[in-house]
Amino acid sequence: MEKKWRAVRAQLPQLEQLIHTTPIAYQHRLLGELAGYLWQWDTAEELRQFLPGAYTLSRRLATPPFRADIELSHVLGSFLDNQQEQLREDFLSAPDTSFHTLEKCCRRKNDARLIARGAYSLIQFFPDLAVRTFVRFPRQLCKTAKVLGTLRYEYRATLLQQITHHTFFTTDFPHVTPRDAYLAIQQVCEDDIGTPFHGISLPGRMERTPSPQLPSTVTIVLSWKILTAPASISLNNK
Repeated sequence: MEKKWRAVRAQLPQLEQLIHTTPIAYQHRLLGELAGYLWQWDTAEELRQFLPGAYTLSRRLATPPFRADIELSHVLGSFLDNQQEQLREDFLSAPDTSFHTLEKCCRRKNDARLIARGAYSLIQFFPDLAVRTFVRFPRQLCKTAKVLGTLRYEYRATLLQQITHHTFFTTDFPHVTPRDAYLAIQQVCEDDIGTPFHGISLPGRMERTPSPQLPSTVTIVLSWKILTAPASISLNNK
């Protein structure tokens, strides 16, 4: 902990300059999000690796036309501490519309909490897909994350681990023809009598106490995969 706070102390000049160059109306948001990031990252190495991206994003979001009355470090932090540098850069380069959509989806504090929980797990298991979806389909990402966020962490982890083996995720849709992609989806739906989550097992306790939310959770996650695939397929087959 002492090493961490030494690292934070070394950042004070940069933090001070960032605050002074931020419009007064946005300083509360800036400070709130920076404080959230500083609490999230526990080691000096994490601060060194991830704070530059946090500064860049905080500077960008603490100006019009973004909201001044919101604090989303608990949502954004999962994207910023991705170990893949290219994915962090892709996230930081997302269009303003993606961040506007995220703000709208997080208007209610409880929705923001659920989205943060779900996004954390999605990025753990599908980091590339999560970032690409945020860039191109932010509303679908937020919807998926919100539903996932209703589950406890261990249930989310088990569910997503099972889904990684599903045909929709093992098929490399961007590199197959549109016809083959269509046939793969059709075959799964026909085999599973109209439902794409046949064969996905859940933790024992979840099987004993089924929740009506679970089918929609799996369906939304798989639909999220399908929704993001066609754009990639069309781009790669022009």
